Amino acid sequence: MSFGSTMFKNLKDKIATQVNKTNQTILSSILQTDPASISKDSGARTSSTTSHNDNFDHNRSRLNSAASDISQTASANNNYVSPARSFVPPSDIESEHGGDESDHETNSKMQRLVNIYKTKFIQLKNAYDEVERERDNIKNILQQHQDTSIKRQTKLREQIKIDRQAKEELERSYKQEISLRDNKIQELTQQVRTTNDHVQVDREEMRNLREKNTKLETLLTQCKEAIKNHQEKHLKVVTERDDLFEKLNEKQTLIESMMKDRQPEESSIQVKENFDCDTSVLLKDKERLQEELEATRLCVRQLETDLESIKQQSVTFNSNDEIKQKHEDLLAEFNEKSSHLEQIINDKLTLEISNKELQDFIKNCQETIDKDKQQIDILKDTLSKENEQHTKSLDALKTEYENLTNELQQTKQAKDSIQSLLSDALQERTIDKDLEIQQNQNTVDDINEAKASFSQKLDCQRQEHLDEMATLKSQQQIEFDNNLKELREEKDYLEIKIEQLESQHKKTIEALENELTAAAKRAQDKITDLTKQTDEQKNKSNRHEQELNEKSSQLIELEKQLETLKSQANLSQKELVDECNSLKEQYQHISESNTQKNEQLTELEEKLRIATQQLQDEILHRKNIEKQLEIISLNNSMDEFKTTITEHEQLQQTIDNSQSNDRQLLEQKDKMIDTLKQDYELQIEKLHEEHKRTVEDLHEQLLNLNSEINEKNETFSAMEAKLNSTLSEKTSLKNELDQIRIQMETIQSNSNEFNVKFQQTGQQIKDLETDCDSYRNEIETLKTEIISLVNINEENIRRIDQYENEKFDFEQDISEKDRQITERDEKIQEIELTLKQTKERATKLREALQRTKGSIKNNEQPNAVDSENQIQVISQEYEQRLKENEMEYNTKLKIMAKEMSSKIEENEYNYNQKIHDLIQKKAKVENDLTNSAERRINDAERRAYISEEQISKLQEQIKEKQLDYYRHIQDLQIEIHKLTKQIIPTIEQFSQTSIEDLYSNDIQHPFVIEPTEVDYLKQIVLAYMTGTDRLTMAKVICAVLRYNESEKSLIIEEEKLRQSRWLNSTR
Repeated sequence: MSFGSTMFKNLKDKIATQVNKTNQTILSSILQTDPASISKDSGARTSSTTSHNDNFDHNRSRLNSAASDISQTASANNNYVSPARSFVPPSDIESEHGGDESDHETNSKMQRLVNIYKTKFIQLKNAYDEVERERDNIKNILQQHQDTSIKRQTKLREQIKIDRQAKEELERSYKQEISLRDNKIQELTQQVRTTNDHVQVDREEMRNLREKNTKLETLLTQCKEAIKNHQEKHLKVVTERDDLFEKLNEKQTLIESMMKDRQPEESSIQVKENFDCDTSVLLKDKERLQEELEATRLCVRQLETDLESIKQQSVTFNSNDEIKQKHEDLLAEFNEKSSHLEQIINDKLTLEISNKELQDFIKNCQETIDKDKQQIDILKDTLSKENEQHTKSLDALKTEYENLTNELQQTKQAKDSIQSLLSDALQERTIDKDLEIQQNQNTVDDINEAKASFSQKLDCQRQEHLDEMATLKSQQQIEFDNNLKELREEKDYLEIKIEQLESQHKKTIEALENELTAAAKRAQDKITDLTKQTDEQKNKSNRHEQELNEKSSQLIELEKQLETLKSQANLSQKELVDECNSLKEQYQHISESNTQKNEQLTELEEKLRIATQQLQDEILHRKNIEKQLEIISLNNSMDEFKTTITEHEQLQQTIDNSQSNDRQLLEQKDKMIDTLKQDYELQIEKLHEEHKRTVEDLHEQLLNLNSEINEKNETFSAMEAKLNSTLSEKTSLKNELDQIRIQMETIQSNSNEFNVKFQQTGQQIKDLETDCDSYRNEIETLKTEIISLVNINEENIRRIDQYENEKFDFEQDISEKDRQITERDEKIQEIELTLKQTKERATKLREALQRTKGSIKNNEQPNAVDSENQIQVISQEYEQRLKENEMEYNTKLKIMAKEMSSKIEENEYNYNQKIHDLIQKKAKVENDLTNSAERRINDAERRAYISEEQISKLQEQIKEKQLDYYRHIQDLQIEIHKLTKQIIPTIEQFSQTSIEDLYSNDIQHPFVIEPTEVDYLKQIVLAYMTGTDRLTMAKVICAVLRYNESEKSLIIEEEKLRQSRWLNSTR
């Protein structure tokens, strides 16, 4: 703008200098021609020149060179006054003749000038007619433009109405969506509250479970302390037993020495015969003990008579003193044994009392077990219901998650649609504005061309047309500005609404994200609670497994001991089969419920532990009464179980892989059982032979000791009766103990099944944990994707802001261009005003010429010729200068118009290019965002579908494994049943032979193996052959063969290494 203003100022200065020069030349010529008129009118000229200079300085920016010349001449001619006549015509004829000639010449000259002026006037009239025609054309053009502008205004108003209606519809739709989302949010809040209530209930349950865990831990510590006390008592009892064995050995040595020192007598033949018959009766029939006792009493009476006879014959027999001493010793031993028997009787009474108490306690335990079973059934129902609720809640959470994802997609689509609408509206508005600008520019170009063509011909009436054009342009600009303002206000209003909607959309998205995060946190808390519960259940199941393994080993030992008795074994097998069937049915019912609560189970475990502790205490008490022979085996088994617990924990992992190995081991077991049967038969035959030999030796000894035995038969018979009674009591007690053991076995079998169920639930929980971890990872990926989408949205918003800023800059550029155009229009108006002034001055010149004509007619003729010449010269010079100035002015205007048009075209081209680039960038960004969002959503859906398929597959695999495991358990139970049937007859044969040997050898053979030791050996051999426990067999072998401690340690270490290698190979 500054550059243009400087150019105009320079042009005006040049024009002013040229006008001054022309005025000076014209004035000089006028002064030379008519000095009198100059002298008279010098004051008027000076005043006119000063006024002209003032007017020129005042209107410097608007005058043209031609206009300034015309104004100078007009001002000079207006003040022109005809000079006084200095020349008086003579009175003679010559002077008159000369005057006529001068008048004729002047007349001819004036006619010439009149003709010239007529031609000029005709030219001016033609120019005026052309200007009027152009004026009519311009009026028509303006009317057309007005019509087009009015049509555009109507169209724009209609579009604005349509846009407002569309905005109202959008607002209504957004309000409806907002109301729907508010309802959804309220529903979600209600669900959140319900979930919070469930979480509080779960927390209370967790607190109760933790309290119960603390109680169980205290019970465990108490149990451990009780076990330590029992071990100490066991050591004490073992020491007492060793002392008793030593005392028995000493007494046996004394009896043998007494038997060797005894001398045979002559009167022992009859006693031997009676003793032989008694022994034969004892061997044949054990039920005739009373008759034998009577016979022995008779024999004792005979011996007393014989002793009396012997006393009378004291001369012949000198050995009576020795016999008396021996008799007294035997009486003392008899008294000791009788006192011992009295102690046994007292123990028997105490055992009977304790048996009654045990029976009562067993009844109570059975009642409690029945109650617990009922509670377990109730728990199963509740657990199944809770499982269904959990599954429903998980499905609900999944549906909520899917709904939220759908809502997010819908919101994204709505946002994309809004952005697309905005971009379309902006494009349409920019296109309309560009079209309007182009039309305005076309009109401006047309007007400029018209101005350039009419600038040479415009005169007086141009001012009116220019005023009308200016008013119309001002009105159009005002209307255009008003329209632009309205459009900008609407744009701002739309942008504000869009920002509000985007803020609401962001808030809704943030609320939904917060709700999703809260739901995820709650799900994670639930998962953590479930994991904690599963861990606690696993720990409890491991504890139960340990206890059950210990109890199972104890039960195996007890079963082996029970198999010694036929009737009780058969009954126990039948009961076990019935209980196994019932437990299988219970197992099938329990397998349906995957998750179980631990509250009532912990109570049952506490009761079972208390019952087991009480039973163990009573068993230990009874075993202490029976010199704790069975406790030794049980304690040894406990030691073995402690060693096997660690092995069993390792073996639990290899159970699934060791099914095939189990079958091979069963085949090996069958083979080993056959070999053991053969070994046992050989051992039994050897024992029979040894018993025969010992019987023969005893017969020989009895023949030598008949006299002493006949004297003490009564005492021994009484002792035998007492021993028989004690043995019968022992058998009854053993039966009761067997019944108790059977009950314990049932409890342990139940606990084993519970452990199996806990293991299954633990595996399922592990699978669920893995699934939960996978869902967590997916949720985290979705969160990251959501965060990335939010960041992308923020970047898009930022880019939109940048584009809006660029748009604002372009609008500012457009406003500047509009301002330049207005300035250009103002300049054009100024030029038009100068043209008007020139026209006015031309009219003034015409009036001045007419006045000069009148003055010339009034003036003298000689001055007319000079004035005519001067006027012609001035008019020619004036016309030349006018032509030159018009040419320069036209060329400058054309150059300025071309420069302005080129600049406008360049700016428009740059503006259109930038807008096109921005639109392409926006389209690319939106397409990229939509594609990336769709890809991520598809990936997330695909992952969710894959995870669901994996979960279904895992559930099917779990069910198949459960069925396989159940079938495998049934097969093992069938094989165990077969093995028990095969083992029973061998054990019965062995027990019969051992019992017959005991009764045949009487009390004098205490070194015969008791059934408890045999069962203990059987357990050790069975554990060694099955591979469950090899260390105990190695220890027994080391003890029997009496190895050193270093050798024992080497053997045990090699056995442990072999077991570890076998476990690694199975893995």
